[in-house]
Amino acid sequence: MMDIAEITGGGINSDEAVNNAPSGEFALIEVGWYPAEIEDAEPKENSKKTGYLVAVKAVIMGDKHSNRVVYGNHNIQNPNPVSESIGLAELGQLGQAFGIAHVTTVNELRGKCQIHVKVNAPQPEKGYPKANNSIDGYLALGAEPPKKRAAPATQGAAATPPPIPETTAAPVAAPTTTAAPAAAGKMPWQK
Repeated sequence: MMDIAEITGGGINSDEAVNNAPSGEFALIEVGWYPAEIEDAEPKENSKKTGYLVAVKAVIMGDKHSNRVVYGNHNIQNPNPVSESIGLAELGQLGQAFGIAHVTTVNELRGKCQIHVKVNAPQPEKGYPKANNSIDGYLALGAEPPKKRAAPATQGAAATPPPIPETTAAPVAAPTTTAAPAAAGKMPWQK
């Protein structure tokens, strides 16, 4: 196995590395669709060791945010069926973006061509100090990203419920008798 000195050609000067580091943190990428290339896709056991996911690494291409890296973890086996369903759907989108009808290996997902990735910026999770971008969807490069749904027109005002239709039916009288108490241990509908 190679050591740091062999890889870097002499080692790392700690002071120089710290002083030459970029200042500040990367700003979050705005939520939206970006052209990207899948650099890596790797199946992994999830952090709770209760299932598996495919960890996807994408590099954004083009002018805006060029060479920025975003990640997506997509469940393929999970005890929570909703989490598993979402992960499988996201990987299905990636397969469709590449024109693959039946994904069988992560090698099919790596570096094929440029596609669109939907970048999200979720709120920080418990135990994590800041939000990070993540991948929320995939499209073929020539495909049109889905349009946003229109927001309700009742901004700032309370929504008015629809009018209650008038009825011509006679009012129903309240029952005048009460049911006999149920036998011990049985519900009223059980005989």
